[in-house]
Parts: sequence; structure tokens; C-alpha cells
Amino acid sequence: MHNADPIDHEFILGDDEVQRVHEEGTEAHHPARPGEMSVAPGETSVTIYTFPTVPTTLLLGCHLPGHYGYGMRADVRVA
Repeated sequence: MHNADPIDHEFILGDDEVQRVHEEGTEAHHPARPGEMSVAPGETSVTIYTFPTVPTTLLLGCHLPGHYGYGMRADVRVA
């Protein structure tokens, strides 16, 4: 992921529960894990994520203050 914005962003890929705990800030701090990363302005970050082998819909979101609420989220459909 490349962040072309002049501000920080996050890349959080997961189900509804993953998005909820990140948005509420209720998850304990943890080391980096697949599908979750912060990307500083002008930087590029890489994550490796193993998608489910069955059709499903995941969510992608940025949970820095106000970002998710402003629409920085998308569905990711796994076929």
C-alpha cells in the first residue's frame, strides 16, 4: 500500500469484529500482524494476508480518528 496523502493512514483488513474493535479502540496493543498496518505519509508498506478459501466478504478500513466515519472503508469480496 502506498500512502500518497500528507497524513498517516491504516490498512486494516478483516471481518466486522476486527473493524469494530479497531474503531472503538478496545483491542489491546499488539505487534504487527497480517492484514493490519499503518502507513506514514509518502511511504509504502507491505503486508501478506492469506484469504479464506471459501467465498466471503471482508472489510478494509482506516481507523485513525474520524477516517472510518468519513468513509475510508470498503468491502473486499473473496470469490
